[in-house]
Amino acid sequence: MYEWDEIDLGGSAHITFSGKDHGKVPFLAVEADLDVRYGSRDGAACAEFYWEGFDDGKYTPKGPTNWGAHR
Repeated sequence: MYEWDEIDLGGSAHITFSGKDHGKVPFLAVEADLDVRYGSRDGAACAEFYWEGFDDGKYTPKGPTNWGAHR
């Protein structure tokens, strides 16, 4: 990625967590569904997630665990 504005290629890039264990992440040419587990790390609320979906038209199976914390 050469320019940050490329991240919004398919619309505004963001992560959406919804319900008990779902979410979505659209950015660049990626459209993916998330499998989410909520918990905490270092005293802060966090979400651990796997994603699977399409990157530039190619299917990507569930990848490694990712996580994000709200501080």
